[in-house]
Amino acid sequence: MMYVNSIQVMLVPVLIILCVHSYITHIVGVDNFQVNAINHKPVRLDDGPLKINDVLDTKANIIWQEEGIISMTKLQDQLYMGTIYGEVLKYNPIKERIDTIIQFNAKITSIRPSEDGNLYLLSVCTGIFKLDLTTKRLMLVYDHRSKGKFLNPANATHLNDFLVTGSGDSRSFLIAQSSRRWTSRQLYYSHIEADQTGQLIRYTPKTDQVEIVKQGLAFPKGLELSDDKKSVLITEFVSRKVQRLHLTGTKEGQSELVIDHLPGEPNHIRRSLSKSETYWIALNSARNATNYGYLDMLSGNVIVKEVILYLIKGVEDMFLLLNRFLDSDHWIPRWNSYVFDWYLNDFKHGLILEIDSNGKILNALHSPAGKLTNIEEAAELSLNKEKSIFLTSAFNHFIAKLNI
Repeated sequence: MMYVNSIQVMLVPVLIILCVHSYITHIVGVDNFQVNAINHKPVRLDDGPLKINDVLDTKANIIWQEEGIISMTKLQDQLYMGTIYGEVLKYNPIKERIDTIIQFNAKITSIRPSEDGNLYLLSVCTGIFKLDLTTKRLMLVYDHRSKGKFLNPANATHLNDFLVTGSGDSRSFLIAQSSRRWTSRQLYYSHIEADQTGQLIRYTPKTDQVEIVKQGLAFPKGLELSDDKKSVLITEFVSRKVQRLHLTGTKEGQSELVIDHLPGEPNHIRRSLSKSETYWIALNSARNATNYGYLDMLSGNVIVKEVILYLIKGVEDMFLLLNRFLDSDHWIPRWNSYVFDWYLNDFKHGLILEIDSNGKILNALHSPAGKLTNIEEAAELSLNKEKSIFLTSAFNHFIAKLNI
């Protein structure tokens, strides 16, 4: 009798889940999810190159905590930064002052210097702009809304990072489109689904042509060229790995794994100042084999993830319905923030990694106390003859500086 009762108790939650799944699928009618299983290998942080330290907690200083900054670049010994609110900021290292250069209505996910001493800005949905720092004039260089349509018939766009390759007439842009299925306001669907529809695309201004260089990527988040400019390193947020795509040479078009099973989702990747070819990778939040997150535990369970997605969609549809009667956009952003908080911000452990061109971990800088978490980008730069690592976080709204 005890055995039968135990079996019955175990079946209760399973039956509830199946009933909820059936209700939402067949009555609400949501059936557009394409869930993939990704089994993340647990990583230990108590030994080896990943061993926990408190460098970011004790030695990094927060120099700005007002805007949601994702990306930055150095130009003429000044630090230029792009925010999620469409601002371009300039940091003067001598005066330790931050000024607003321009503001326009577009979330900036990446910023790079142009060949003529100005700036290129990547808008999450629109494309690439060029900013003339003298006139403060913006020019749309690549319009993804029109030129990228044939790459993405669903018109679900989220551009996360880009690179400038070549110069003059041979200049082109490599752009990471993270998903072909979900918009920037629906990223949690892409993450929980383990969406693998991301693309690396190339736009050539001279010919005004757009082409797919690589597809089937698991939410590509960061791009960086190798020293010889013959390959590009790509971070994949969902699969927690970095791969190399050869752009020229005998291996052109071929990919190879650089590093996988990272202890968290990788955001941007940026070249370090080391003489050897090394890179800094910013991780969203660090986890290990003894301290897992919700997505870690569910990563390989397609059915459970599908049920969660249906529930999230059901609540979102309810808020959309309420919005029609209340004429208020208050609840949807709060719900989106809550979902993000549930699965991506449940760990307050910041981490950046330095790897070489073969994927060997050379350095790991931690923030176990949670002073710096959800780090978007780690850029090692020399400003005013001082070498530092600058860290950004759009989610937690900070810029931090670590002197090295």
